[in-house]
Amino acid sequence: MRPSGHIVVLGTAGSGKTTIAALRARILADPETEDSGPTLLITYNQSLVRYLDAIASEELEHVNREHIHKFARGYLNSRGLMRPIVKGTPRLNVITRAIRAMKIAVGADRAGITGIVLRDLLSHEFEVIFRAGLSRDEYVNAGPEVRSSILADLLGGDLIYDTLEQYVSLRNAEEPTYDFDDLLLAAYEAMVDDAEPRRYKHIVIDEGQDFPPVALKMLIEAVPPGGSVTFFGDVAQQIYGRETNWRSAGFLVREPVVFEENLRNTPQVARLGVAVSEMAYYEGVRDVIVPTMPMDAGPLPTLVRYLSATKEIRGVVAQAREAVRTQPVAIICPKESLLEKIVAELRRVEEERVRLITKDLRWARKPQIYVATYHNAKGLEFDSVILPFMSSDHMPVQYTCELYGRENAMTAAGSWLYVGITRARRNLIITYNGKLSALLPDDRGREVPLYTRRDVA
Repeated sequence: MRPSGHIVVLGTAGSGKTTIAALRARILADPETEDSGPTLLITYNQSLVRYLDAIASEELEHVNREHIHKFARGYLNSRGLMRPIVKGTPRLNVITRAIRAMKIAVGADRAGITGIVLRDLLSHEFEVIFRAGLSRDEYVNAGPEVRSSILADLLGGDLIYDTLEQYVSLRNAEEPTYDFDDLLLAAYEAMVDDAEPRRYKHIVIDEGQDFPPVALKMLIEAVPPGGSVTFFGDVAQQIYGRETNWRSAGFLVREPVVFEENLRNTPQVARLGVAVSEMAYYEGVRDVIVPTMPMDAGPLPTLVRYLSATKEIRGVVAQAREAVRTQPVAIICPKESLLEKIVAELRRVEEERVRLITKDLRWARKPQIYVATYHNAKGLEFDSVILPFMSSDHMPVQYTCELYGRENAMTAAGSWLYVGITRARRNLIITYNGKLSALLPDDRGREVPLYTRRDVA
């Protein structure tokens, strides 16, 4: 494949996109390759960079590996444009001050929306605006696929944008700052106006479905004429929002290259992933690739019902300890508070082999019990995977239903579930207590079952 222009590669989970992305980056960086040059392999999160460092550091010796925010910070710093980043609670506090300054809390309260919910809705809406680089007119005229229908009905587009501008003004009152989303926008705008030679001739984007539109535009600007940008993605795994669209980001591609073959999962695991992608909450999502079924057979995923949360946590830990005797196992949780409960029980009984997947994780060569949220599990794979807390109380997360409405929350959580299922090479265990989440497909009446079901007293 001659390295020039723009290339979009869409694949199903398990199609080896990360491996192929790494191989393409290696070839583009090889001096023996025609049109080779400095090459960047870029991902959305740091945990995947660490994973690539662990499994392919020698093969990628001549390839720079970074996550998108590190790249943006480095570029802005090189231009003397870097500022402090406001995040977490301080950022939310500034949004609260902007709400007060705009005097919009009273109307929200009358509509039954609490101050915290209004703050979190606006926080998400500001992320959407910055991630897409939307002007006021673009935002005001956008449809419900972009704008929050709850906020649009309550405040209207102009007032939301006014509040955004108030937030930025308050945030910059003492010194110029960024948050993690307008950091990417600032890097893109600076790149557009930058006539200096580019650092990289080739950029390869892995897990591209999670990159915000403004980041994709920035990366296209970051290569010189004669260079290339290659996008690898799977929209079924898009867990950071639905606004990313490679078509509108500036890729000059008529048709993408499509990888349909599943090289990771057994047919039993892959079949469940396909069933999830066929659920109603996936309707309307473009570019979902249905895989051809792999050949190597394995056991059916096991669906385990426990009588209580305590028994579920202890049961999940016991299953992980059994599996790790012979193979790496991952426990993937919907949110941090649930992850902490699993880790606490693991620490109580199994200190040595517990590894929390974070941006700083050093990957081990021997079997370990890895614990992660769905977000930090992106791009990774394990022989055995356990997905606990698959009850209606936790999937979708109830607070996201309050914020964005149940339909949007189901779509987001469905993507999480798809990611979790397709991390498993061979063995998959799903557990719950109480009522089973509606995210999981019902296999009753199917010719081929999706699960082996177990009840644990």
